[in-house]
Amino acid sequence: MGITGLQQREKHGTASLVPPLRGRRRRNLGAILAMSNTPAEQSSGSGLSQIVNQAFIDRLRDFVLFGKIPIGYNRADEPKSRQALADSQQKVVRLEQQIARELYLAPLSVLLIGAGALGFVPGMLVGVPLVVYATIPYWRLALLQLSQERQIGYSVVFSILMTGVLVSGQFLLHAFLLTVSNAAYLLVTRIYRSSRATLTTLVNDMPQEVWLRHDRVETCVPLEQVQKGDILVVHAGEVIPVDGTIVTGNASIDQRALTGEAQPVEREPGSKVFAGTIVISGTLDVHVERAGSQTVVAEIGDVLSRTIEYTSTLELKGRALSERSVMPTLLLSLASMPFLGPLPALTILFSYFGGMMRVLAPVSVLTFLKLASEYSILIKDGRALETLNEIDTVVFDKTGTLTLEQPHVAVIHACTDMKSAEVIRYAAAAEHKQTHPIARAIQLAAEEQDLPALEAVSYEVGYGLKVQVEGRQVRVGSARFMEREDIAIPADIESLQASCHLQGHSLVYVAVDEQLAGAIELHTTVRPEAQEIIAGLHRRGIKTVVISGDHTQPTRHLAEQLGIDTFFAEVLPEDKANLVERLQDEGRMICFVGDGINDSIALKQANVSVSLRGATAIATDTAEIILMDESLEQVVRLFELAEQLDQTMHQSLVISVIPGVLILVGVYGFNMGLAMAGITNLGGLWVGLGNALLPRIKHYLSTTVEAVQA
Repeated sequence: MGITGLQQREKHGTASLVPPLRGRRRRNLGAILAMSNTPAEQSSGSGLSQIVNQAFIDRLRDFVLFGKIPIGYNRADEPKSRQALADSQQKVVRLEQQIARELYLAPLSVLLIGAGALGFVPGMLVGVPLVVYATIPYWRLALLQLSQERQIGYSVVFSILMTGVLVSGQFLLHAFLLTVSNAAYLLVTRIYRSSRATLTTLVNDMPQEVWLRHDRVETCVPLEQVQKGDILVVHAGEVIPVDGTIVTGNASIDQRALTGEAQPVEREPGSKVFAGTIVISGTLDVHVERAGSQTVVAEIGDVLSRTIEYTSTLELKGRALSERSVMPTLLLSLASMPFLGPLPALTILFSYFGGMMRVLAPVSVLTFLKLASEYSILIKDGRALETLNEIDTVVFDKTGTLTLEQPHVAVIHACTDMKSAEVIRYAAAAEHKQTHPIARAIQLAAEEQDLPALEAVSYEVGYGLKVQVEGRQVRVGSARFMEREDIAIPADIESLQASCHLQGHSLVYVAVDEQLAGAIELHTTVRPEAQEIIAGLHRRGIKTVVISGDHTQPTRHLAEQLGIDTFFAEVLPEDKANLVERLQDEGRMICFVGDGINDSIALKQANVSVSLRGATAIATDTAEIILMDESLEQVVRLFELAEQLDQTMHQSLVISVIPGVLILVGVYGFNMGLAMAGITNLGGLWVGLGNALLPRIKHYLSTTVEAVQA
C-alpha cells in the first residue's frame, strides 16, 4: 500500500483504486470557454526570417481571432501594470454606471421620435439629439477599448452597429434598441448590487453605536472605539457587535445567519458569542475578545468579498469568448457587403453572440453563490464550484466528520450487587461539572436520574476523578487510574477492555469505596445524517472512501454500517495527504471532507476541500468550502448546486448562440431587416438573463410556499 498499516475494503470483493467510468462526463465549462490559444507552428526556415515569420503569424492570428490591433503592439508590453488595468476597469465601470443612470433618456427619445414620425416635428427635433447623447457612453466605451486595450471587442462592435442604425436614418429603431440595451445594463447592475449586498449582509448589519459598561454606568459609544477587554451590554432585539464571552446574563440567541442553525441557542455566563448574531430574549454583559475586522463575521465578509471577485474570472472567460467572436463577425459582415448591400451587412453584426456570455457568466455565478449562502455553505474559492463537477470520489475523514465528537453510552457493566442505574448515577454525579465529551455522554445517559450533591472533589488530569458522594468515595476514570488507587479489576472486565480496544470503543471505570462497581462502555456516535449523505453520493455515481487513524475493526464496521465503498485504517495524520495523492495518481478526482483540525495538508492536496469546522475557524481553515452548520447535511446539495451552475452556464452558451444563427439564416435566406435582427438579438439576451436567474426565482418561490404552509 505504501503507507504502513493501511487497510482497505471494497464492497462485494477486493478493493480496487481504479475508478469505474461514470458514463458520459459533461465537458467542463472551462474547456468550452478556454478555446485553444496555442501559437501556430513555426514556419520553416531558420535565423532571423524564422523569427520574423513567427512574429507575423502571431500578430496576424491575434488580429483575426481576437481583434488585437498589431500597430504599436509589442509582446514585451503585454503584461500591463496592475494599476493601469485597474484604472481602465474603473473607467469602464463609471461609463456603465452612467448608462444605468441615464436609462430614462432612451425611452423618452422613443416617445419623442415616435411622435415625430406621426407628424409632431418638435418631437423629432428633440428626440434625435437626445438619442445621440444617450449613445455617447457606448462610443466612449469603444474608444477606451481601442486606445487602452488595443483591441476590437464587444464595445466596438456594438458602437459600429448603433452608429450604422443611426446613420441609416432609423432613429426610432435606434432609440428602441438603446432602451432595451440600457434596461439590460440596469438589471445586471442591480443583480450585482443585490447579490453582493445579500452575501455580505452580516458585515453591513453591524450596529454603528453600542452600549459600553464602565463602573456600572452604560455609555453609548461608536462601535469603532470598542477595544479588547471592554464590557458591552447587549439587550433583547439587538445585534451582538463583537466576539466575546458572556460575563453576566442569560439569553436566547439567533445564530442562523452565522451558523445556519434554525433554532435559537441558549447561552449563559462563560459561553462564547459572536458578532452578527441576535439576542432574542434576555440581556447580556459581554467581555470583548475581538472587535471590528478581527471578528468572525468580518472574516466571513472578507472571504465573501474575495469569492465575489471570482466572478471576474468567469467574466473574463465570457469576455474572452466574446472577443474571439468579434473579428469573424466583422469579416463576415465586410465580405457580405458587396453582395447584399450595406444594410444587410450591418444586420449581420447583430449575429455577434459573444457579448451575451460576458454578461450571463457572472450573473449565473452570483446567483449560485447566493443560493449556497442560503444553505449555510460558504464558498471561499469560487473555482471549487467548477471543479466539483469533475469529482468522482469523496474521501471522508472519520473522526469528527462521519462521527460526532461526543460518544454515547452503549452498555453499563455492573461488577457487584450494585445495579447499572446506580453505576451511571454515581458516575454522572462525579462528572457533573465536567464539560469534556465523555462527561457529557455520561451526564446525558443519566439526565433523568436524581443526582446527589458532591461533598469533595479531587481531579487528576489524564487519569480520573475522586469525589465524596453521600458519604461514599467514588472514583471515575481509566484502568490506569484504578491501578494507581489500588482498585482491583476483575478478569472479565480486563477481557472486555481488550475487546473494546480492538473495536474502537472505550471503557470508563467506576469504583465505589474500595471496590470496582462497574464499567461504562462508550461507543462512537455516527452523525445521524451520514448514511443518507453516502447514499445520495452513490446515486450521483460518486465513490466514497473513509480514512481513519483508528483500528481496522471499528473502521470496517463504520464503512459497512454507512455503505462506504472503501476504507483505510490506521492512517497517521501526516499520511492522509499521501493517500489522497495516491488516489489522484490512480486517476481519481478527489473531494476531501474533514474537520480541518488534523487534516489541513490533505485538504490542500485534494482537488476540492470541504470543512465542517463552521464559522468560528474560517480564518485558519484551509478548506475551499466551509459548511457553516457543522454538519454533513449540505454535502449532496453542494454537488447539486455545482451541477446546476454547470448546466446553467451551458444553457447560457446555447442561448447566446441561437439568436446569431437565426439572424444569419434570416439575413441570407429571408432578407431579415435591422429591426427584426435587433429584436432577436436583445430578446436572446433577456432570455439568457431569465435563465441565469431562474434557480434563484425557483428557490424564492419554494421557500415562500414552505413559509405559507408552515
